[in-house]
Amino acid sequence: MNMTTKIKEILVSTLKGRFKKLHDAANFAEDCSNALAFHSEELMQFELTTEQVNAICKLNDSIGA
Repeated sequence: MNMTTKIKEILVSTLKGRFKKLHDAANFAEDCSNALAFHSEELMQFELTTEQVNAICKLNDSIGA
């Protein structure tokens, strides 16, 4: 083994912390997406211009609603 090579060890606690942060971020993103879908459906109940309807439809398409 080359003496200049450094071996890095990642602690299990570090991995758990990183996973939790990623998991929390994914959950937050999903919650935001669900809120956008809910509010876009609520907006569709109003009298909207064609441009507004198109914008809401484009939003729904982009979030997969």
